[in-house]
Amino acid sequence: RWLEGSAAKGRGNTTISAYLSDLGNYAGWFESTNGQAFEPGLITSIDLRAYREYSLGTQRVKPATWNRRRIALAMMCQWARVAGFLSYDPFQGVAAADEEELPPRWLTKADFNRVMRQVERNVNAAKTEFGRKAALRDQAMVTLMAYAGLREGELVALDADDLVITPRGGKVIVRMGKGQKRREIPLGAEARRAVSAWLSVARVEGSEPVFMGKRSDRLTTRQVQRVVAEIGRQAGIELTPHMLRHTFAKRLVDNGSPLTVAQKLLGHSRLDTTSRYVKPGWDDLA
Repeated sequence: RWLEGSAAKGRGNTTISAYLSDLGNYAGWFESTNGQAFEPGLITSIDLRAYREYSLGTQRVKPATWNRRRIALAMMCQWARVAGFLSYDPFQGVAAADEEELPPRWLTKADFNRVMRQVERNVNAAKTEFGRKAALRDQAMVTLMAYAGLREGELVALDADDLVITPRGGKVIVRMGKGQKRREIPLGAEARRAVSAWLSVARVEGSEPVFMGKRSDRLTTRQVQRVVAEIGRQAGIELTPHMLRHTFAKRLVDNGSPLTVAQKLLGHSRLDTTSRYVKPGWDDLA
């Protein structure tokens, strides 16, 4: 009932799955510790504090992992109070864990150029029609993440109707972004060239998926991650889809765009979320 309510509030499948996993971890610990089946009405602050100590001390999970678990359990407890399972808030005194701030992970200008040069080289080096088609697809995917800031989940969800290319402009429409938010991102000349090259051989239209695998199935996020990692290996750098998205945000701000513009293009609800993407790295400080 709690997860169904979370879905009704617009939380995505990935978030719901994370909630379920975190609740399952707590339920397993609760049953092994207390010798009884877990029920929402049995949650106490004593158990929650003991679970925090177990997570951080015994399991040695990262602070970020505990904080995610804590948020999921806190949200479930809020629901349990409304549903009548609890009469008080058991989370009093159950503290979050301090997180060490990790350095932002975006590409330097030199590394960015190496990646974009690599995807273009792969197209030129293709020996077969199939190889060229795959290289054009990969180039279009990397370009949309690097020049439009798309998440891998948003990328694989694109249908042909979501790409609008004209001689003088273009845009990509994200119909169901994180939190089920819709947004439109303009496409510059570089992105339009890469996308148009792929569409000319993909020949998709309407509600057909833009990016497909060998069997014409819609690509999965895991397949996109593998493609991006392989391109990074070829370019001699570690590369993930999220690094391309970070790089998009950093280049926007470095080129003088206000943070509010980056927020809009990235699809963030809160400005402080965007600000974490563009905090100065070591090169900026040096």
